[in-house]
Amino acid sequence: MNNGVLSVLQISAMENDDLGPIGVRDYPPGCVPAPRRNSISRGGASRGGSAEVDLVVIERLRVVLPAGFSSWDAREQFFERRRIYKVLREHYERLKARGENIARPDLKAMKQMNDEGLSFKFEESGDVPGVIVGDRFDYRSEMYVVGLHRQTQAGIVYVDYGADKIATSVVASGGYEDDRDYGEVLHYSGQGGNDYRGEKRQQEDQTRSIANEALVRSFQLRIPVRVNRGHDVETTKGWNKIYSYDGLYDVYNATTEMGASGYKVYKFELRRRSNQPPLQNGTVRFNGFTR
Repeated sequence: MNNGVLSVLQISAMENDDLGPIGVRDYPPGCVPAPRRNSISRGGASRGGSAEVDLVVIERLRVVLPAGFSSWDAREQFFERRRIYKVLREHYERLKARGENIARPDLKAMKQMNDEGLSFKFEESGDVPGVIVGDRFDYRSEMYVVGLHRQTQAGIVYVDYGADKIATSVVASGGYEDDRDYGEVLHYSGQGGNDYRGEKRQQEDQTRSIANEALVRSFQLRIPVRVNRGHDVETTKGWNKIYSYDGLYDVYNATTEMGASGYKVYKFELRRRSNQPPLQNGTVRFNGFTR
């Protein structure tokens, strides 16, 4: 291993028995170390010893994705980023359990990876290199670091497209009462105006926000969007979300209509593209208050 630095895969295996035995690997072919920075923070002890987890993680993935990567190499990078995210998140969870002021270990891990240039800043339409249909994620911040959906709260991600902005990714997780999910077809509501912390009913008109207009522009330009679904699952700690990547959908129609609660809502009909792996994770339903 270059520079005598332990692979984060070794650290992962030491700290997470379920990952199984993993050997040392150098940087994948075509990758080069990124410039070093002096702002590396040194973390606390691992479960099995005193490894400086933050330092090991940062040193292991100071790489860039060059153009022309094969799908296998991109997939390898995808798994590497997920393992690094998991190591950091669990590291901050342990610090939180010891009394440190860390509200969201998952966001802390995401922020560190982002600050150090370790997350994948993918700002294009289409599939993300390394991510395949059916991949599942425990946290939206995990989707962020692999480049799939670069927002931790907003349901619509948009990017610059010349003088325009287009939507590249959406999350459907049952938070809007006018959504209807039929699997291959998704009736998706625009962003904003709902009581997302309460009954999740629409309480005001949706506006011509940048996100909503970006999804309209994707419809006009016939640019597909990535569709991710948030599924409610029951765990030992209560109900939680599991997110899945379900492929590319064309924005087949875009309108503004009165919604179920009498407010103006952007409504989009998304249709799944053919020749993709079949859906594996089911549909989602509105999870707010039902009158």
